[in-house]
Amino acid sequence: MQMATSEDELQNVGYHLNLIGRIYKMNISSTNTKTMAMCGNHRQRVNIVIYNRPTEQVTDFKYLGYLITDYKSDLEDMLQP
Repeated sequence: MQMATSEDELQNVGYHLNLIGRIYKMNISSTNTKTMAMCGNHRQRVNIVIYNRPTEQVTDFKYLGYLITDYKSDLEDMLQP
């Protein structure tokens, strides 16, 4: 999971992650990598590219066993009284 405050920053973080990965002979999967962008509670469209391929944008994903959505996460539901 990567976080950034802008689309350009996110693309830059991904680029540098790829450079570091290459040093250790690791590759980022352009087919398995997905993006989800939020600005407050609103979904944002982003165009993040890996190996000249745009990533798929999703509205939810599982992270460490918790469902993260554009609404809120399972973890937030569990923490509310």
